[in-house]
Amino acid sequence: MEANRAVAGHFSTALPRERFVMALAGACRRTQPTRASLIHAGGAHHHRARFKHFHQGRCNALRLESDHLTLSLDSSALHEVWQVVRPGPDGLATSLEAFDASGEMMLALDLAERG
Repeated sequence: MEANRAVAGHFSTALPRERFVMALAGACRRTQPTRASLIHAGGAHHHRARFKHFHQGRCNALRLESDHLTLSLDSSALHEVWQVVRPGPDGLATSLEAFDASGEMMLALDLAERG
């Protein structure tokens, strides 16, 4: 989160938290798989999935489901959202990154359409 703040206006843009919720719902309408990255103390987990269902339930629960993967997030923990542009092997890559109040990344969604 601190790195995104440092390059704000150049390579990252702060967005309203609702934009991340909209992106989760939008993942179900995409024709290509979405890459979702989860970062924790043990390392990074990257998944590519064609999500089919999004559910915004009671008690701040957000759930995104594919045939083989279910992501569950507590939307009340969502503190900051950033749109980030980074160089990648195919040019610039854009992702949305969600952080909790302590600055820990909750989830990153790759916004590129790839085959």
